[in-house]
Parts: sequence; structure tokens; C-alpha cells
Amino acid sequence: MPNPRVVPPVDGFVPWPTEAAGVYRARGYWEGRPLGSRIAEAARARPDAVCLVDGDVRMTFRELMARADGAALRMRDLGVRAADRVVVQLPNRWEHVVMTVACLRLGAPPVWVLPQYRLRELTEVVAHTGPRMIVVPDVFRGFDHQGAAHEAARSVEGVEHVVVGGASAPLSGGLDLAELCAPAPDPERASASMDRSRRTRGRWRCSNSRAGPPGCPRSSPARTTTCPT
Repeated sequence: MPNPRVVPPVDGFVPWPTEAAGVYRARGYWEGRPLGSRIAEAARARPDAVCLVDGDVRMTFRELMARADGAALRMRDLGVRAADRVVVQLPNRWEHVVMTVACLRLGAPPVWVLPQYRLRELTEVVAHTGPRMIVVPDVFRGFDHQGAAHEAARSVEGVEHVVVGGASAPLSGGLDLAELCAPAPDPERASASMDRSRRTRGRWRCSNSRAGPPGCPRSSPARTTTCPT
């Protein structure tokens, strides 16, 4: 009997059934392209169009990609590689979008975590997904996310970096989100670098799943499905 599943390219990723994958390719839904490359293509088509509004912040596609590709390069310099998970626990602000696009450009699946989650829930997600990096605000709605992220990182092996947004001084060992998300000094070179490495990356579609036993929070992509080419 033929194997009804496609072999996933990365351990821990749930594959699509072979039959469904064949239909998606035949209909042109799957083109063998990473999501990050689609975003970059859209940005190049309308570079000066406003794509992101956050209060007084108005960001064009050009500005978004300069920041996202800059963050992706810096993450790569920090040792984050394609298929490494990155926990992103940020409120609905422009930094969340930049980090998500940066992860997609790098090929590192973002694991989105609700800001309402506290230490127990965050630690469950981190333990379940095994991220290389955690990205959080300093304090949001009165809760010390920076302190919780460092504690979660200490309790789970493999977390190498905690990135903090809005902190006047990140705790020892922490990184500044503003510096990570700064525009690339040479946006065209950064974009070309991301484009060159895109074919070595996995391709993901995300679906919600429990981060642990019943009662634990949902996160994405704690359980994911692959989009093989």
C-alpha cells in the first residue's frame, strides 16, 4: 500500500496527505515558493504604497522589507537558521509584522503567542516548540513579559536569545527589538541575500494546536503542516 503521507522536510512538522498535495499543485495553489518570497514580490511591485499603519506610523512596502530583511540578516548572524522556531509574543503593533516577515524571509517558523499568556503558558509553548529565540515586549498591560521570557528561556534547553521591545535597558543577555528591526544599511543587498537562500528553506502552513495537555494554551505553529514542492 502506498504511503498516504508526504515525508516532512523537518522533524515535528505534520505533512499534508499525498492526494491533497497533488490537487493543490495541479490547481496552482502550491507553486513551490516560500511565503517570504511572495511578500517580497508584492513589495517590489508597489514599493511606495503604504502597507502598514500603526497609530502615527505609516510604513511603505519598501520600508517594511528594509526592516524585515535587516532583521532576518541579524537573526542569521545570531545563529537562527531555517527551520529554527522563533516565539513571537508581541502585541498588535508594527514590530509584530516586521518580525513575522523577517521569520518568513529567513525560513524560521514564527510561533505566535498571545500577549495575554503568562509565565506558565509561555513556558508550555516554549517547551513544546523548542525555539531558538523568544521575542516579547518589556511590560505590556502591567505584566513583566521580559522577566517571564528570561525565566522560560532558563527552564527550557535550546533557547539562545531573548529579544525585548520597549525596554530602556534589556536585562543581562537580552537583545533590543528596536535594534533588531532597524532598516538594513543596504536594503538591496539584504534583499538579494534573502532571495539567494530562499530555496533551501522549508515551506509551512500553520494551524492551531494545543501547546500541551488539555487546559494548556493554543499556539501556532506548535503543530504545523508542510507545503512540499
